[in-house]
Amino acid sequence: MKKIVYILFLLTAALAASTTFDKTFGGEWDDYANSAIQTSDGGYLVTGCRSDSTAYKYSFFVIIKTDSFGEKEWEYEFCGMTSSLTDNAGHSVIETSDGGYVITGCSEDLIHAIHADLYVTKLNSTGVKMWDYRFGYDSSVSSYGYQIIQTEDGGFVISGENFDSILLVKLDHEGNEEWTNNFYSSGQFRSVIQTEDKGYFTAGQKYDYFSEQWNVLLCKVDSLGNEETTKFFGSNNYNEAGYYLLRKDNNLYIAGYTDSLGSGVKDIWIIKTDINGNEIWSRTYGGVENDIAYTIEKTLDGCLIIAGTTESYGAGGIDAWLIKTDLDGNELWNKTFGGSGNDELRSVQQALDGGYILAGYTDSFGAGGKDMWIIKTDETGTEIESPFLPLMTELYQNYPNPFNPTTEISFDLQKEGHVNLTIYNSKGELVRALFEGLKGKGMHTINFDASGLDSGIYFYKLTTENHTITRKMLFLK
Repeated sequence: MKKIVYILFLLTAALAASTTFDKTFGGEWDDYANSAIQTSDGGYLVTGCRSDSTAYKYSFFVIIKTDSFGEKEWEYEFCGMTSSLTDNAGHSVIETSDGGYVITGCSEDLIHAIHADLYVTKLNSTGVKMWDYRFGYDSSVSSYGYQIIQTEDGGFVISGENFDSILLVKLDHEGNEEWTNNFYSSGQFRSVIQTEDKGYFTAGQKYDYFSEQWNVLLCKVDSLGNEETTKFFGSNNYNEAGYYLLRKDNNLYIAGYTDSLGSGVKDIWIIKTDINGNEIWSRTYGGVENDIAYTIEKTLDGCLIIAGTTESYGAGGIDAWLIKTDLDGNELWNKTFGGSGNDELRSVQQALDGGYILAGYTDSFGAGGKDMWIIKTDETGTEIESPFLPLMTELYQNYPNPFNPTTEISFDLQKEGHVNLTIYNSKGELVRALFEGLKGKGMHTINFDASGLDSGIYFYKLTTENHTITRKMLFLK
């Protein structure tokens, strides 16, 4: 009896601990994740962009919903008019007060041809589109949305850019435009927060034509988007960028990079100001190469968590970088993630279990090119082994089967290692090398698109260091 109680205690402790995982989503070409949040059901929502997996002719605005273990539940995407990943992408996602989701980014349309509109779409909790909104002056310029927040009145504010000017857009709760304001020329509002007076703080970067350099910009506007005060940070001789704004108590924190301070070509730069935008301190983090912060958030224990990239540390190339500091900017710990290729973090949020959900891209792992990369760590930024990780290597039946023209092939790996996933026709001829590279321990899913192939029976084979497993599938047009 005591032994049974002890086993139940261990299982309960394992379930109470932070769930961790490392997932890639993508195909043969390039795919990026720009933002990830934890949803009220304990799962996660990710937005970014995807390339056409067969011909690289088009790009897609993508939203993926996963469960608490990072397994996909549903996906929403729509196609742009070209292959440009900068013109068809989700940049920011939030869960709304009614349990749905709102995403902003950019998307091309038929009217504006090859130029992007600032784009906002509202989905319900199951991924069905409720409404959308586009902002774009004419077909000769592009507009982009970088962050969206829900306001006290139930509406939304989006920070972004409109070709050569800095942009704020206000929508009501149904996506109807209430006002838009353009500020300065040649710049971006990357982040926005609402203030007690129903106004907004917004941060970004502005180009100075006289010095031919970028500087960090912090702007306070009223409830109608009219400028009240503006502060600039940086040198006239070097480039600086502000990507994300955070409020903690009566202070503001701006995250970005500088190449006028620090010890490298570019260093992560965190600026702390008072509520009036007056600088209290700034800190740099990095080595001799390029190191950039894309986001900063507050943690449950009252500290700061910073996500970005580093070329100074890690496994090689560009590595994802996570840094935790106290409120004075003193580093508490840092972790790098990645392989020999280029790997970046664009988003971080602390989950309710104390761990962190990270989003970005990797070309060190995954199905090919750059893949959307979602990592869930524990509270120390560590990827620990879950008690639910597989005990053996297994290749599962594809789903759906029969299929037309796409299907998912999933497999478990008992340990990290080199993997080959190949497709053969009924004559035993190789028709597709679906994946070749390094995969970590755990479950993995790779999409197979049979467009261009004949209907019929195909075989898919998983080859690892110690295993060769083959299964059959049926493609019916």
